[in-house]
Amino acid sequence: MNYLKNEDEKIAAVGKQYTDLGDYLVGKDINAVLDLYDPAGIASDVDGFTGATLRSNKPVSAVFDALNRGVYKPAK
Repeated sequence: MNYLKNEDEKIAAVGKQYTDLGDYLVGKDINAVLDLYDPAGIASDVDGFTGATLRSNKPVSAVFDALNRGVYKPAK
């Protein structure tokens, strides 16, 4: 499911939460990833609308996984 390009408002709102977290990290020191453990202070407050819970461990894990894997290079 593409959360970023979904026409369902509830699903799109969940995608926006994660986009907010990613946008927060742009231009910051790597230590800012630890701020993601408190996502409510960063992401849009749309939980009342979506009924979804933004789990901080998912974006933190994704960032650390990306750092461990190194620079992404598409297959030729």
